[in-house]
Amino acid sequence: MDLTMRIDQLAAPQLSEFWSLREDTEARFDGEEGSPILLRTHIGELPIERPSPALGEALRRMQLGPVLLGNVVPGFPGYDVPREQWNDASRELLDALAGLHHLVVRTLAVGAIPLLSVVPLGRRAQFRPRPLPSAPGVRLARDAMVRRHGGDLVLRSPRSECRVDLHWPDAAQLLLHLEGDGDETAVRLGLLPQVLRAVRAYLSAAGMLEDTEYAAHSAC
Repeated sequence: MDLTMRIDQLAAPQLSEFWSLREDTEARFDGEEGSPILLRTHIGELPIERPSPALGEALRRMQLGPVLLGNVVPGFPGYDVPREQWNDASRELLDALAGLHHLVVRTLAVGAIPLLSVVPLGRRAQFRPRPLPSAPGVRLARDAMVRRHGGDLVLRSPRSECRVDLHWPDAAQLLLHLEGDGDETAVRLGLLPQVLRAVRAYLSAAGMLEDTEYAAHSAC
């Protein structure tokens, strides 16, 4: 699919959350389910002694590229589903992945169109997006730096151990219109309101937003 296609031209736009390993992370398996997995990473080797079958399968797929973890664990929750509503299999997998935040890339997409990816940079990187309350004052953080790398815009902040790669061709307009009423802004950008809400949640969790009315700080 042509990645320059506008999101509002898709026949049935659907928000998707993809998970993958950093490109420089290699998962080594010995072929037997439940056997130890060795992760070779940019900061050294990380052994996983007793991986669950779901974690092993997730890492196999994530090593190949962005995947929907709902294809590994049915009912896998989105970022806006509270923990008490997770099923047992999802809770087990998410708890296991919690120790690998510094190796996991999270990507938002609509249909086949990637919007943005949050890439961990440091050992202490944590990324836990949560729904944000509706507030008109949300904006790009003053210390967030924007640069262009290839065809993407890239966001960095000195207080964050993540970077954000903005893949969407209209990403510059998106950054300019983070403030204001969510539904009205989404319409102007040709996005569904739930998509813009997810973008704001991801940017906030990556430490790229600030607001005068509530704290939306990142653990990233």
